[in-house]
Amino acid sequence: MKIKTLISPIVITPLIFLSQFFIWLLTFERLKNTVPGLESVSYHLTASAFLKYMLFFGFLYFFIILGFFSIKNIQKLRVRNAQHSAQCIKLSNIFLIQIADLLLLLVLISEIINFYIMWDLLKKPTILFSQGLGLANLAYVTLQDESNWFRTFYNFLPIVVGIYTYFLSSLPAERYNLTKKRLKIKLVISFIVSMMLFFRGARQLTIVILLVFVALYAKYKIGFNKRISIKLILSLVILLLFLIVFSEILRFGVLNATRRDIGLFSLENISDVIKYILVAYLGKNVNNAMIIFDSNPTYSMFGTGSRLIYSIIEKIVSPPHFTPSYYLGPHGTVDFTALTWEDWGWGGLIVISLIGFLIGFSYKMYLITRTSFFWNLLYSIVYPGTFSCIRINYFFLNVFIYPFIILMFSWVIEQSFRKHNKIFQFNKEVL
Repeated sequence: MKIKTLISPIVITPLIFLSQFFIWLLTFERLKNTVPGLESVSYHLTASAFLKYMLFFGFLYFFIILGFFSIKNIQKLRVRNAQHSAQCIKLSNIFLIQIADLLLLLVLISEIINFYIMWDLLKKPTILFSQGLGLANLAYVTLQDESNWFRTFYNFLPIVVGIYTYFLSSLPAERYNLTKKRLKIKLVISFIVSMMLFFRGARQLTIVILLVFVALYAKYKIGFNKRISIKLILSLVILLLFLIVFSEILRFGVLNATRRDIGLFSLENISDVIKYILVAYLGKNVNNAMIIFDSNPTYSMFGTGSRLIYSIIEKIVSPPHFTPSYYLGPHGTVDFTALTWEDWGWGGLIVISLIGFLIGFSYKMYLITRTSFFWNLLYSIVYPGTFSCIRINYFFLNVFIYPFIILMFSWVIEQSFRKHNKIFQFNKEVL
């Protein structure tokens, strides 16, 4: 299998959506009684909900394909991209590195503050694992405590990793008075922070960061047309599944082992954890989606997205409170298609079409451009959305919005450098 296939949203999107759908179809009704709290949640499947689910997914996938094939004159784009002056590119890239350094500093400050908050738990293991919560306690006092405003800085990590990976993989670092060693150190620091977040409950953010790295590393270091063995793919998938299961053992597994009085790493507890992941994390997403599709939308636009943007919209529009027609129960993550319905109603078909077009178009530009940081970094932060959309409203959350704003700001600065360079060249010719 070629690397290009693994990065393509045309391949990944239906694979991810259909995999989760069939996991729900085959396991939810059969295993939900094994997960605490889900016994009273009904298996929800109606014709209207199913048709809406397929319609919204169909629009998303159709416009991904349309966005990909919308670019006609590829050679013209390549020539235009190659005409940018080396001096202009150098100035804009130096500025981009400085942005990444500043954002990484903000992330490290946040991590220091969070570590200080966690210290009382970390130095007292009995408190850390009290009430059978395990590492979930760390999440409750840091990432899930809404009073900790500084936690929002972690959303910059994907673009930070993207910038460092881009420079480390695609450009001679020495040209910018950098050494690859320094870039590697910064990248390693970013990954250490992301792994600490992984075990504190921010696993979705960690996966986003890893996928940003994969998108750029695969392009510049491995190559699109290089084949990767099925054995290696399976090894990577098994490693990722192991990390997910292991982290969940230290969360739900601790609670389950305490409740059932069994060993933390016993086969019985591991089996319960795997069932929990399949039912509560994957199957429940689709079940919640089916319930929401049978409920009335709120037209709140960002009700399931960024709380910052939603709080602004709420003051202007005052959308009604959303009450599903049926009981959702615990584990409230929802398939992205249903979240679009909740926020936009039938207008969500337009929204989801625009997002699909963005995914397909940015992927095509990512394939055909090499030296444009904008298109390469844009797809690197879009690519995780093809995975994350089965659980969260990725393109309306800060984990995408913050990196996108930074990227747009960097692009504006780059355009100003180019404009300044053209004026300089014109004056030089006149003189």
